[in-house]
Amino acid sequence: TERTQTAPVNPYGKAKLMAEQIIRDVAAQDPSFRSGILRYFNVYGSDPEGRLGEYPRPGLRAFARITGACLDAALGLVPSLTIMGT
Repeated sequence: TERTQTAPVNPYGKAKLMAEQIIRDVAAQDPSFRSGILRYFNVYGSDPEGRLGEYPRPGLRAFARITGACLDAALGLVPSLTIMGT
């Protein structure tokens, strides 16, 4: 949960945690800075058969690439962003 203590065990996790802290620091200093932090398993990449990845079939677009989906929503290319999971 959001209240779970963070304790990165490798440089990658530490870098992600530092990025979160930078976002929080900027938001604390500038109330007009709107942000959200998503923690997710790194699903970026391609499936050799083209089922998932940077260029999924249109039917999989909403489910296959979290990074691209977030950018599409932020740029207004899609009307909304649906987050599934816990």
